[in-house]
Amino acid sequence: GISSSSCKACGDSKRTGSAELEPPQTVYIGCSSSTQQHRGSGLLLHLLLSMVSIPSPTAIAKSWLDAFATALAGGDPRAVLALFGPECFWRDLVAFTWNLRTEEGPVAIGAMLTARLVDVAPHAFELRGEAINSKNRVEAWFGFETRVGRCSGHVRLQGGLAWTLLTTLDELKG
Repeated sequence: GISSSSCKACGDSKRTGSAELEPPQTVYIGCSSSTQQHRGSGLLLHLLLSMVSIPSPTAIAKSWLDAFATALAGGDPRAVLALFGPECFWRDLVAFTWNLRTEEGPVAIGAMLTARLVDVAPHAFELRGEAINSKNRVEAWFGFETRVGRCSGHVRLQGGLAWTLLTTLDELKG
């Protein structure tokens, strides 16, 4: 038969069954944790997950973007490169290089930053909309300004580090 009670971690209703649910299990309906089924020690997992704060894709993207903006403002390409993974790509459409370029890998990205960072003076970084989690990567759009224009960017983070970065000049100032 079926019996009802509440989840001890979040208070959501549950149904325990033996006839309809094989093997017998407890299902928490609308449970606020990321696990919706509890079996045996699953309740312990449910309790642990309800106490752990997992950052949202937007929080991860904002943290990376804030660190990126700070590193760029500091003018040290090495600090910027610390935010990129070992396999990384930066596609720039006029914003940094005044050209259409793809820099592949930390060495090429570092060389571009060494040559262009002081002149570009990027600043005013802010996320645009909510970041998403896609194929175990966080993706986010953002805006920023340079000395001469307003720009857009898109980043794909893998393991908290930039895998791909796109920067584009949207319009010139003045």
